[in-house]
Amino acid sequence: MRKPVFTPLSFALLIAAAGVMASADESFFVHLPVRANPTHETGEVRILLELSAAPTGSSILVEGTASATLDGAPVNVAPAPMGTLGADRVIYSSVAASDAGGANSALILYQPKSNFVGDLCGGAGAVPKDLHLRFVGAQNIVGYRMNSYVVATDECTKASRRVDTSAASIVATGDGVAPALTATNNGRLALDVIFVLDASGSMGELPPGPSPGSSSKATILHSATDAFIGQWETIDTSTSADRLGVIYTPNEIVRFMIESADYLCEKHFGRN
Repeated sequence: MRKPVFTPLSFALLIAAAGVMASADESFFVHLPVRANPTHETGEVRILLELSAAPTGSSILVEGTASATLDGAPVNVAPAPMGTLGADRVIYSSVAASDAGGANSALILYQPKSNFVGDLCGGAGAVPKDLHLRFVGAQNIVGYRMNSYVVATDECTKASRRVDTSAASIVATGDGVAPALTATNNGRLALDVIFVLDASGSMGELPPGPSPGSSSKATILHSATDAFIGQWETIDTSTSADRLGVIYTPNEIVRFMIESADYLCEKHFGRN
């Protein structure tokens, strides 16, 4: 059998091909619209990348210049054109294996700080933003989930309330180096929800009122919980990754809650 002959050019081509096959870089923009509500402009965007493998070694190239490494320092996008909260910031972090999304996920946190003056309720001068990001790594982005947050009522230091109107979105666009993102938009980030149900002895009784019916309070509570979950799945189509748990409160916990409430009311209001 004739042995193949490798020239310097063929070696270079092989190395280049290996580099292409080892990289799954993808490019996209995060489009942030103005909500036209100065006290409730978007203060934080979270993007969960669902990858084909663990995110080890991957990074996010921000605006083609600065690289946000996995669990590394935040990247400032640009000097703040206005405001007092500083420059816009991007953070790229791993996700715990026990969290929704699992070990093959990574989280991009985008904070458009330059849209605010004083605090996150000071968004009167907010402007639309289009942040260019490029995923750099050997992994494929299989899907993504995305949430936008504004401040809750009278809580101007933290964006903690999720909104789905005038929210940020991803625009898949190639940048001449990496192709456009092709991953599936799987909706919002998953939720962990705990139902705390009363299991004290009184739940076996009929409800109060002139026509209590034949169902105990426990039966009515379980039916209401089932109805809530059913409506949730109908209204919100992004529930497949949500995790639900149930805690039943025994008599001792219920008694503690009641006695603690009585104590606090007596202490602070003089009555229980």
